[in-house]
Amino acid sequence: MDFSYWDKVEDFQLDDIIFLWIGGVRDVATARQAIDLGLRLAMAVVDNKLPCSNFISIPPKGLATLVYSKANIAQSCLSWRIKRNDLKVWCESKGYKPAFLFPEVRNTRSEATELLDPDSPTYPLELHIALRAWEMVSANHSPKKSPKQKILAWLNAHYPDLSEEAKNRIATIANWKKQGGAPSSE
Repeated sequence: MDFSYWDKVEDFQLDDIIFLWIGGVRDVATARQAIDLGLRLAMAVVDNKLPCSNFISIPPKGLATLVYSKANIAQSCLSWRIKRNDLKVWCESKGYKPAFLFPEVRNTRSEATELLDPDSPTYPLELHIALRAWEMVSANHSPKKSPKQKILAWLNAHYPDLSEEAKNRIATIANWKKQGGAPSSE
């Protein structure tokens, strides 16, 4: 993806952020990731963790309605504008490095994207899903569950039609804590 125009943009609309973040990829996993990302960004704005213009504070009763419906979040956020530097600070605090904000990751991302081209005859679907699972689970990891348990839960939520064998293969690949055992209670 060519980011030359976007490198000059200082104020992003929420839908632009989501489109740029997912790199214009249009598959089911990416669509689900985009919805999750939109919710995380919106909640960061609502919780005053990500500065935003055009945001009208929502009373607690309104917040419950907003959180309850993903459609409401999408509709109410369209006019929100987030400054480049504020978004970079928030991304860094969460361990995210989207290519449209961080030029230093673009080369490695574009090579990986080429390897995971769904139109390629050698497209490794399970590897692609494993990368997505690792990306989502590792970004929100807590020590209360093992990475493999969280990856399997994510796969069940996002790919319910995968066979149990495929889910186990994917969870084995994406799991970064291979020694197993129960998570420490520390």
